[in-house]
Amino acid sequence: MDELYPDMQTGTNTAKPETCLTPAARQYLNQTRPWARFMSVLAFVAAGFIALMGLVLILTGFAGGFLAPGTGKLGALGSAVRGIPLGLFYLVSAILYIPPGLFLGRYASSIASLEANPSSEGLENALKQQKSFWRYAGILTLVGIILTVVAIALMLLFTILFVRMK
Repeated sequence: MDELYPDMQTGTNTAKPETCLTPAARQYLNQTRPWARFMSVLAFVAAGFIALMGLVLILTGFAGGFLAPGTGKLGALGSAVRGIPLGLFYLVSAILYIPPGLFLGRYASSIASLEANPSSEGLENALKQQKSFWRYAGILTLVGIILTVVAIALMLLFTILFVRMK
């Protein structure tokens, strides 16, 4: 007896669909796989370099000392303390690079699996991983747009307030 699967459009259960993957579709997927793998590796490498830069900024801030001897003011190395918040920002940025790398790596692996064993489940898994990547990229883009608009509005507000204070 055929297994029943929910039909996404009608909401009813239907028989297991056959995989309809044409040779051209398989070729396109296989041509996508190395690029998805490359971008996945690149995301992890970028995350590593960004995290390393963040750690360097934080360590420089802590190791640089806080005050110049005898002056009570920030010294040349002491001013590196200002790099600590930037270092923390870099670490958060590095963390944000990891999920896209994971999603693209899983997508590339799913395509390889699909090539070795063509099935509806394999195709669904590949598309699921691709959807996860694009959803994450879309959410991150929306957050970036919102933060940019807020930053511009705050800069305009502070500029107007600063000009009025003069």
